[in-house]
Amino acid sequence: APTVTVWADAPSIASGATTTIHWSSTNSATCTSPGGGGSGTTGSFSTPALFTATPYTVTCTGMDGGSASQTVTVYIGSGCMTTETGTSGAITLSNVPSRLSGVAPLSVFFDATGTTATATTAPFHELEYRWDFGDPVGSPVSGTTWSTGSRAGVSKRNEATGPVTAHVYETPGTYYVSVTVTDETNTAANSCTQIVVEDPDVVFAGTSTICIGATTLPVAGVDGCPTGADVATQPEFGAAVNDHVATHKRILFKHDDVFTGTTGVDVSVTGPGLIGMYGTGARPVVRAGAGTGTIVLVGTPSSTTMEDWRIMDLELDGQSDPAITGFSANGNLDRTTLLRLDIHDAASLVMFNIALLKYYADAYDIHVFEQNTIVDCTLNRAVGGAGQCVAFVSGNHFAILGNLANDSTGAEHVMRIQHAAKAVVSNNTFDNPAPTKQAFTLRGVSFTDYNCNQPTGTAQCIPDLFPYGSYSALTSQTVVADNHFISGDTAQPVTVQPSDANYFDTRFQDIILERNWYTATPGGCCLSMLVIQAQDVTVRNELLDMTNGTWHRGISVEEAGTASPTSHDVRLYNNTVFNNDSTSATEGVSIAPGTTNTTVINNIVYAPNVTGTFYRGGQDAPTVASNNTTDTGVSPNLTGVPPASPSDFKITTGSYAIGAGTVVPVWSDFFLVPHTSTRDMGAVNH
Repeated sequence: APTVTVWADAPSIASGATTTIHWSSTNSATCTSPGGGGSGTTGSFSTPALFTATPYTVTCTGMDGGSASQTVTVYIGSGCMTTETGTSGAITLSNVPSRLSGVAPLSVFFDATGTTATATTAPFHELEYRWDFGDPVGSPVSGTTWSTGSRAGVSKRNEATGPVTAHVYETPGTYYVSVTVTDETNTAANSCTQIVVEDPDVVFAGTSTICIGATTLPVAGVDGCPTGADVATQPEFGAAVNDHVATHKRILFKHDDVFTGTTGVDVSVTGPGLIGMYGTGARPVVRAGAGTGTIVLVGTPSSTTMEDWRIMDLELDGQSDPAITGFSANGNLDRTTLLRLDIHDAASLVMFNIALLKYYADAYDIHVFEQNTIVDCTLNRAVGGAGQCVAFVSGNHFAILGNLANDSTGAEHVMRIQHAAKAVVSNNTFDNPAPTKQAFTLRGVSFTDYNCNQPTGTAQCIPDLFPYGSYSALTSQTVVADNHFISGDTAQPVTVQPSDANYFDTRFQDIILERNWYTATPGGCCLSMLVIQAQDVTVRNELLDMTNGTWHRGISVEEAGTASPTSHDVRLYNNTVFNNDSTSATEGVSIAPGTTNTTVINNIVYAPNVTGTFYRGGQDAPTVASNNTTDTGVSPNLTGVPPASPSDFKITTGSYAIGAGTVVPVWSDFFLVPHTSTRDMGAVNH
């Protein structure tokens, strides 16, 4: 029987406005619509100006007879009208979703960077954006809150902040997304965006699905294998996928089964598609064998429409082989979601490798990875040595949400982002990088051809994808928020900087780090817990605990390299830096000579057991500085000393920091408690 899904771009519009009606169907031959949208099995049409609530029905006829209809009603009212407080028109909202419909689990990227305000010329940095995704149930598997990150167990999946964000809808239904933007004096809000999430049991009905057991033949309709699905037995994971992916867009492996991985998976057909598990129990395990190469390889350089895959609920075991990769994108790959994967003991665990795109660019029509998501994954132990990471990621409109990424001591970085344009990294825990490498590093490609004619410059020099001097060559409009960074035995656990400032002309624009929690483990930390060698960066409401470090410097803003420009327009607002050790002097902030237009306001530095200074000696003073700690040995009366959790950073009665701040464009604290007109210093209000 056919099915049809109908939705409107805006479920509620102002009187006299218009919207667009869309439909999609399965198992249908033709469809009829009332608005001139034609008779195709998918389509759309624009409504006329509407002044009353108006229903629109699309009916589809099945290929073997039968029909199905669905109606969407467009309402007239405030649902899609922007509500304002303060001065009318002070804030003009923009919310652009990456897509409006698709099959669950559906990842949607939301972009509000087009929002403007009369009070600021820097709305990306100086407005506060709060999102409600209309999905309070959250994940039916993982719950309503994130289990990782700086506010684990508190941070809600259904909510987010920032001018760019993303959400994964796991349950079919229709959702209305709200965004509220404020400059503290004025507020604008609307709920104009409707997301329609389709049921995978409908989209992949019948023999579009195959259930596969390692040793026992599954039974359709039993133990979670969908009714009507095809079934097969195949102990070799790669063969199981490669043999069926062209004819079955949903491939489900039996829970608790163990599969061999001597042949790597190679998915090169476009979606929508899903590779996952059926039934209740432990994830199916795929154990790689010698010669596997990459356990799961998705994408192709020969097609520009390779997209819309979901790889989920599997355990990929690289067997500690330094020649095996867990997951890799191969050429063009867009709108692909990695959900609840447990990948471990491989050379690298997840790769969206920009260098691979350069390799293909001369021979194929290649574009930058677009709209990919890594969510709720456990990524443990990269073992590939030099050049390998737990995760190596690049792309546009990508999201890294709620992952535990740990242990690159047998490789290099835990999370290396080589290029990002409109990206969000939130609610993750990154832990234990290799010595001299990072738990998290945000980098970029070369903005000009400086040194790009040298053989060692090829990985960062990709003019086919990032024309020299163009905006696309910037790492830009990226939010890093609500993460927990754990240092391991490294001197600089978190960096925003070029791969080599003396060799590549790498540049940044519109970067926000906020509400992240940094903790040190015994070993090589903290020559600098956070290094900024970038431009147009806001660092706010960060908690940095250097206890257990060998050195004790909080935030460093670095000078130019030979190739890359110096740091400029870096703003440090309302951060709290702490050190409980009695060895090695504490330095809260270091501003290198030659940096320009740095701002340091409302920050706390506290070191109760050792001599300390707010600024590193022998360095430059910031361009603007005020309302910061003057004596690092004086207690700001934190709730807990040493702080065991972010809540222990809250200042209490009698603190010198209460009311001692000044107004800066930070409208709430670490726990998203709104600021009052009398500002506190530090990241957590009293």
